[in-house]
Amino acid sequence: MCPFLFAENYISRELLSVLKRVNGNKFERIDDMSKEIREYDKNVQFEIGQRIQEIRLDKNMKSIELATELGITRNQMSRIENGRANCTISQLFILLQILGGSADYILFGKKYEREIKITKEQKEVLINLINAFNE
Repeated sequence: MCPFLFAENYISRELLSVLKRVNGNKFERIDDMSKEIREYDKNVQFEIGQRIQEIRLDKNMKSIELATELGITRNQMSRIENGRANCTISQLFILLQILGGSADYILFGKKYEREIKITKEQKEVLINLINAFNE
């Protein structure tokens, strides 16, 4: 675990504990919100891992190959793909370069299909250009 994340979690828990002591049970709602946020984070982490795995499989790449490229173990790669571990920003950047995926898709599940509209004249020019290369 990253020491900064541990410190942040520890400080948050410590602050919450102090607030509860000062204000009694008024902060039970914060505990409920914290649980909801943690559950949401787990779901997002799982979905990101599943999209990484989907793209890797579409590229016919083995998890050990991707793990090696990322400088992590096959076990850690499996944990990322199964939503039991996060990848770092630098690992995500490398993943995008290796797999050629979109950050929008991996992080948010958004696929964009761009429709390019061209005029008839532009279409004819493109067809003539393609035909010239085929000759």
